[in-house]
Amino acid sequence: MPEDTPGEEQPTMLSFTEAADRLVEDGIAQSMTAEGLRRLARDPASGWPIGPDDYRVVGKTRMLPYELLAPYMQARKRGRGPAKQPRKKRDKVMAQEQALSADARAILGIVWKWISGANDGFGTDVGDLMHELESAGYGPVEEASDG
Repeated sequence: MPEDTPGEEQPTMLSFTEAADRLVEDGIAQSMTAEGLRRLARDPASGWPIGPDDYRVVGKTRMLPYELLAPYMQARKRGRGPAKQPRKKRDKVMAQEQALSADARAILGIVWKWISGANDGFGTDVGDLMHELESAGYGPVEEASDG
């Protein structure tokens, strides 16, 4: 077995799983997985600092030098990245969806009440249903003009 060259420090070689765990232990990343590191390694735009000659293979496991990975990860912006939609817009959309959901429940309640009345023989007709909906603030939908 070859001896290490005196005075030459050997890099700490870790598997992707071990490196991910170590990044969290060292406080460099709040959370990290081996797959997250692999994704960074495959993405040419990520600036991955480890070149093909830097890896070592032990058995079937590809090992990477932690000394190159740690500074790279420290320099990266932490977190999951930007939200798909800006927060204000996302909150507004959620509020609109909740309002529509409440409206849908109210309309269904009115319709089911009308159906129940019709089935019980109260003599209700479509005019009664339209009146109930309009009284609750759900009038006819205006059609968009093509002009």
